[in-house]
Amino acid sequence: KRLTWGPHLKSKRKSLNSRSHLLRPVLKSKLPLHNKILLFKTMLRLIWSYEAQIWGCAKPSQLKTIEAFQSISLRIITSAPWYVSNLTLHKDLNIESVVNLVKTYYKKFNSKLLLHSNPLIANQHTVTIPKNPPRHLKRRWCLGRNAGKNRGNHRVLSLDSFPSHYPFPS
Repeated sequence: KRLTWGPHLKSKRKSLNSRSHLLRPVLKSKLPLHNKILLFKTMLRLIWSYEAQIWGCAKPSQLKTIEAFQSISLRIITSAPWYVSNLTLHKDLNIESVVNLVKTYYKKFNSKLLLHSNPLIANQHTVTIPKNPPRHLKRRWCLGRNAGKNRGNHRVLSLDSFPSHYPFPS
């Protein structure tokens, strides 16, 4: 079975939802805003942030489930209407986005790995955050110097095989 972030983040989202439903009456109450934010940071954010150090290699689409939960929670806390953007909520409340928080945790974690006494652990250190390359479609053709030749199931094309009136940038 493959180890992926999808099922793990879904289970985190379910546990966040259950905790949020328990805290909803308190978050919707007339408590001062700074107390509600403190509750959010201590009771909800800690569920997912303790393991965010290793989420540096998770795809942004998978992190969006946690980001969506955070935005929904901030909306409940502030009773913000639908036309207030999530970015505005994050900026006004001084709360970092999930992606930025994961990056900072990842950088801190990897800087600590470098100073570890065990050489096997110290070798796990990486300087950069792993990139999440976009998916590339497999093309049935490519522009190359072997124009007109068949390569397996793919025919390789060159610019010479197109009509002269076909617009190509020069």
